[in-house]
Amino acid sequence: MATLIIVTTIIIISFGSNRMNMIGCGTDKHYKHKNWNGSGWIPSKTGWDDMGGDFSWMPTAGTWPGSGNTVMWGVGNDGKMWTKNDSSGNWGGWNDMGGTFKSPPSSTTWGSGGMSVGGVGTDGGMWVKTNNGNGWGGWESLGGTFWNAPPSYATWGSGTRSICGVGNDYGLWMKTYSGNGWGGWTSLGGTFISQVIVISRGSGYMDVYGVGSNEEMWWRAYSSSGGWGGWQSLGGSFASSPGVVSWGSNHMSCYGKGKDGYTYHKKWTGGSGWGSWENMGNGCKGAPAAGSWGANHQAIICTGNDGKMKMKQWDGTQWTPSGSTWDDMGGSFVDDGA
Repeated sequence: MATLIIVTTIIIISFGSNRMNMIGCGTDKHYKHKNWNGSGWIPSKTGWDDMGGDFSWMPTAGTWPGSGNTVMWGVGNDGKMWTKNDSSGNWGGWNDMGGTFKSPPSSTTWGSGGMSVGGVGTDGGMWVKTNNGNGWGGWESLGGTFWNAPPSYATWGSGTRSICGVGNDYGLWMKTYSGNGWGGWTSLGGTFISQVIVISRGSGYMDVYGVGSNEEMWWRAYSSSGGWGGWQSLGGSFASSPGVVSWGSNHMSCYGKGKDGYTYHKKWTGGSGWGSWENMGNGCKGAPAAGSWGANHQAIICTGNDGKMKMKQWDGTQWTPSGSTWDDMGGSFVDDGA
């Protein structure tokens, strides 16, 4: 059986223009949180709010559509799904959502109040729970037989969302909800040793990224007008699952920690296609995660070699800090999120 390469322990999500949340799994097994409110870090650049809990894996989080409030989820060391909600900066307690899982979760939001969270159950099948704005329903089995890589979930059109995971055959499988129900599982092929991540760069588009058994980064694109294209190797030689973000109309970036210990970045634009791999330095011990809080703005974060969170930001013209330097964001985080 293949060994799953490292997965990020820290995530970054936007909750509005020039606003972002960062959440990670600390070495004390508590989740940690900080946010950028447009003018400064809360509680501070190197400080973190302790969210409590009992976790060893990466979290997932989303912004309640229409409110700007954040909800986070994690699979606890008891195997259950747990959630915590923010209301105007005030966090409630942890709520037990039940279930029994063998993977970290993934989530997506849509419309004026919809969100869904999913994970691979101890039975090997995919399970989701959905809130359509009127409260949470029960756990729904989507079936399938999956490896222990975390799933990935994305909304890519009105009323349309897809969840994907790496099967026990190490290929990528995807199921889509459209209208009033789920379709069947679709095999997208490939052979992977990492989490495969799905993102949407606009309505009607999906892109999936993963590290193949040859340790190269692979990408496949979908459009509602043209369907799925073929798998394309982006090259490289990677020891971590990818970090991926869409940071503007027809702009995407892909990150990974190379087998040589350096973190690499490659960007795609609708006019020029893929560029070359850019060496970002050897500041990361853990896998990278990426997020965007506005057009032409993105950030990459990771657990550093000293266990603290590290970050670099792109403002549309340059990286800050420049070169191979990374900002120290403090904390003490686990190295592997799965």
